[in-house]
Amino acid sequence: MLTLVLPAEELAAWGWRIPFLLALPLLLVSLYLRWSITETPVFEGLVAEGRRDRTPVVSMLRQRPGALVIAIGAALLGIGSYSLMNTYTINYGTAELGFSYQDLLVATTVGGLLQLITIPLFGVWATRIGSARVVAAGALGTLLITFPMYYLLQFSSFPILVATMIVGGILPTMSWAALGGLMNDLFPDRFRYSALSFSYALAATISGFVPYLTLSLGQTTAFAWWHPGVVLAVMSAVTLVSAVTANAVIRRRPDAETEATPELVASAR
Repeated sequence: MLTLVLPAEELAAWGWRIPFLLALPLLLVSLYLRWSITETPVFEGLVAEGRRDRTPVVSMLRQRPGALVIAIGAALLGIGSYSLMNTYTINYGTAELGFSYQDLLVATTVGGLLQLITIPLFGVWATRIGSARVVAAGALGTLLITFPMYYLLQFSSFPILVATMIVGGILPTMSWAALGGLMNDLFPDRFRYSALSFSYALAATISGFVPYLTLSLGQTTAFAWWHPGVVLAVMSAVTLVSAVTANAVIRRRPDAETEATPELVASAR
């Protein structure tokens, strides 16, 4: 909306501050939600039973190092694709492909609005067939369309641009939508929150380098049409392997909640 009202110079000079100012009331809403929402029954059960881990990060690194690697890999596509599609592709589209910034903004907005519909649907699907399978499906789908998508983008057609932002946004979002369930199934309750936070934060840190790596690859290859596809394909492959591995791990250990501490095992005997 601002791009329709303000010239590019004014938008760059001061207009970009308007969305941040409008978002201030949302900060109050988020604070209210945080203060009013109670702890989950799982956490309350941990406290009531005295099973709350005093050093969850240490326990996480000692007991589930492999699961952490799997979780980070599973999160890579869902987080990293955003950096590629919504950050690098916009600059690449204007500088190398000849699209206008307005066209790219409209295409990105259309893709984002559709994701408001698809994310809940993917979440429902994950509850039916398993989160790891949905993450794997999103990664496989993204891997299959990566190079055809970037090849078609070279024709500089606005419909192709919109289709790219829709398909290239929704398929990786499938992996992101089911990510919480996958991570939840990988870790026991006593340090699950720490494991989820650590895995997600590290995957986000790695993904922060995606635009830079893609730009470097583009400069090396004279911005060949396939250079963003290489980065997206690598992230898709890593997430696919991680999700398949996670599914195998979860199936071998179907009830993570019963992975009790030694005290609970003793009491069960």
